[in-house]
Amino acid sequence: MIPLINTGRDLVAFIKTNSYIMKTIVVLTDFSEEAFRAAEFACEIADCLQVKKIVLYNAHAAVVAYGGSTDGAAIVSDDHELYLENMESLGLLQDRLKPLVAKDIMFEMIADNTGIPGIADWIERQKQEGESGLLVLGASHKSGFEKWLDGSTTKEVLKKNEWPVLVVPENTYLGRSIDTLVFASDMKEIEHLPTNVIHEVLNAFPAKLHLLHVQKESEDEPMAEREKAVVALHELLDTYDPEFHYRTCNDIAEGILSFATKEKASLIITVHRKHGFWQSIFSESVTRKLAEKTNIPLLSLPGLS
Repeated sequence: MIPLINTGRDLVAFIKTNSYIMKTIVVLTDFSEEAFRAAEFACEIADCLQVKKIVLYNAHAAVVAYGGSTDGAAIVSDDHELYLENMESLGLLQDRLKPLVAKDIMFEMIADNTGIPGIADWIERQKQEGESGLLVLGASHKSGFEKWLDGSTTKEVLKKNEWPVLVVPENTYLGRSIDTLVFASDMKEIEHLPTNVIHEVLNAFPAKLHLLHVQKESEDEPMAEREKAVVALHELLDTYDPEFHYRTCNDIAEGILSFATKEKASLIITVHRKHGFWQSIFSESVTRKLAEKTNIPLLSLPGLS
């Protein structure tokens, strides 16, 4: 149960007790060009985040054939061969990426024949072992963000992910420093902000910080709630000298993207609800639209439960 919180200082005291350190970057890859662009971007920020390991994760489904047995039941066909092919592809990908990172960063390759649902199981095992990290995936506006979301099983499993998620659009510029951050906040549930994760990211990227609040034109927002949230955000972020911005727009996602584009943002930061990034993708139109439409890398951080 969340304790009663009355002031910004109470919020700071409550959420400063939580900690998180990203030790690993996990790059989901299907060997597409957009996945490779995401992997390149991950390598560019690995040193800033001081991660120790990059995991190249290919989630493929076992090949199923029918009629291969006397009773006509489905059987798995050539799964080992597919595994070897994918491991070879991961090896080639690793060879292309190694020169982009420091020599002390380790690489690990995983070809998982249980498909995308296996990712959540793998992450859960890492959490049980005390590991934490960043999940990175590429998104193409041509093929659509939907390709990562197909299948009811995938949806149910990925909803549970509690790691930060970085969505890298296919047209992301590489080789540029991250010098402008847009932190989009809805000024709600401030007590669920993952303060230590936010500080870890802001310390990694000493960039100009814009804190943006966009609300719908028709929405009557209680001023007392906003003022309390502003006080808390000032106390949490004043070290980074943020600029506060308030906008009204009927489409909140479009408002965020428009502002970020105008400011030439290097990265958009959001906080997804305590039920997880993937749950937000399926239930919150703002999160979904941002992930689908952004031309700027989007970092979604897990809110505290």
